[in-house]
Amino acid sequence: RASEITRDEVKFSKFVNRLRNKFAQLFTKVLERQLILKGIITVEEWDEIREKIRYKFSQDNYYAELKETEILRNRVAALNEIDAYAGKYYSHEWIRRKVLRQSDEEIEEIDEQIAFEMQNPQYYPPELGPEGEPIPSPVSQMASQNGSKK
Repeated sequence: RASEITRDEVKFSKFVNRLRNKFAQLFTKVLERQLILKGIITVEEWDEIREKIRYKFSQDNYYAELKETEILRNRVAALNEIDAYAGKYYSHEWIRRKVLRQSDEEIEEIDEQIAFEMQNPQYYPPELGPEGEPIPSPVSQMASQNGSKK
């Protein structure tokens, strides 16, 4: 669990990130000198492309995933607590921005995904029959028929 990550591990992770930033600056300076001295680009061309250069360092995926999962779990727990007040005391947009910390791009992307899923029967929730049992969707009926033919 991310809550069990020691303080030393967090400090070490921050230290590594600071080193990466310093190395990125060093790599950029070395690249600039190399390209200009070899005559590959001019100083003016370098000024145009400098801001477009990005470095992607490998990360400890397990630690990053743990931290990300714990953050999401906490946000969903907060969402469950505040959901009863949505539309009454808090707007849905406020909840998305402040509780779930979604950016404008994420909100737009998620809204598009929800609209697509509402049109796709694969994502329909199972409907309940009179006994409270799920009624199979047409997709699941077709799948079970195809499976029984084999």
